[in-house]
Amino acid sequence: EIMQLSGRLFLDLSGNQYHAAAMGGIDMTDSNPAGTDDGLGGAPSSDLDQGIDLNGSQYLDLSANIKSLSSLDSGSISFWLKSSGGSDMTILSGSFADINNSFYRLYVRDNGTLRQEAMSEGQELCKVTSDGSVDLTDGKWHHVVVVIGANGVSFSIDGKSVAAVVP
Repeated sequence: EIMQLSGRLFLDLSGNQYHAAAMGGIDMTDSNPAGTDDGLGGAPSSDLDQGIDLNGSQYLDLSANIKSLSSLDSGSISFWLKSSGGSDMTILSGSFADINNSFYRLYVRDNGTLRQEAMSEGQELCKVTSDGSVDLTDGKWHHVVVVIGANGVSFSIDGKSVAAVVP
């Protein structure tokens, strides 16, 4: 769960302090993000009663914590998503400023699948895609969980396990 501190900083409320910076002008100032006249209409309500409206060029940047995150061998990422597709939509991204072609990216592809990829100095460390059994670009709300563990990457969408495919 995250909370906007001020301006462009979003706090990781898990206690790990892997805070993120908003890229592309993300706005959480709407006091009623699930309002009917809003792009977040029908959103499941969170404890913070806020949502982030991403449009494809906006995402949360984890670069400030990429070294700490890259040393983790297990964990999970969970969020609610509503997308109507059209183009790839980055959700989370982080890169090493001092190492070329080294980054992490989690995004919804234009075909409605979820992809996680990680590169280190141009070498592919991970590229895993959901199997397409759920179309994440259907304009409906979906609860997404990405789990990284000893058995690799797994996805859960709307409470159901979704196969991870190596493209």
